[in-house]
Amino acid sequence: KFLRRNLGVSGGAVSQDRAYFSNGKYKEPDLLEQPVVFRTVIASLSDRDANVRAAALDLLRKVNGIEQRPEFRAALDRLRNDPNQRLQLIATRVLKGSSLKEALADVQPGSVLDFGFFVSKIEPILATTGADGKACVMCHASHVIFKLQPPNTEGQFSPQDSSANYKYAMRVVDITNPTHSLILIKPTRPTDAAGHVDDYLATHNGGQRWAGNESSWQYKTILEWIRGARIEASNKNRHASR
Repeated sequence: KFLRRNLGVSGGAVSQDRAYFSNGKYKEPDLLEQPVVFRTVIASLSDRDANVRAAALDLLRKVNGIEQRPEFRAALDRLRNDPNQRLQLIATRVLKGSSLKEALADVQPGSVLDFGFFVSKIEPILATTGADGKACVMCHASHVIFKLQPPNTEGQFSPQDSSANYKYAMRVVDITNPTHSLILIKPTRPTDAAGHVDDYLATHNGGQRWAGNESSWQYKTILEWIRGARIEASNKNRHASR
């Protein structure tokens, strides 16, 4: 859709087919090498949506020598004052000499992921029952890696339980590569019986939890949190849209 709108082509199918038949194999094109794509991603670093800014920054790690590109450094200079703390830290570290990959890896999840956002938006997702009548907090009550405390009979989490759930959630998030977080990968995978039993990431004992998987609001909300969303900014955005 992006290429059709900007270049008047439907994904470059002709050139891809030509490459396949002429070379005997197909190589996935690097769309970031397309100037129009690169400029759009750079421009997205100034998008008013923090989730878009974070996604653009994550994507640019794939560009060799991105740290020396003037347009990227100019965008980082603006991000140093970004309301998103994770983006502030990454921008500052790159401008001080770190590579983008190093800067992403250096940011510790527990130091930037908002506890308020977790309690307000993430815990309710983990406590909501699915079509099978079960919720994440039920099956994960005795889990070793992602152990969860369930809410009380009134559906409320105690401060102590929320703190424990947050601590264990830190074990299944990856802010250096948010979409590769186990908290997102597992609920969008089938059960062992339907998946590949020899691939830990391909299966989930609880099956697929959210209708639409990656397109579900649950997935998008958790991804937004891993990318650094804070409850204060989330509330402001909601009021501004009214």
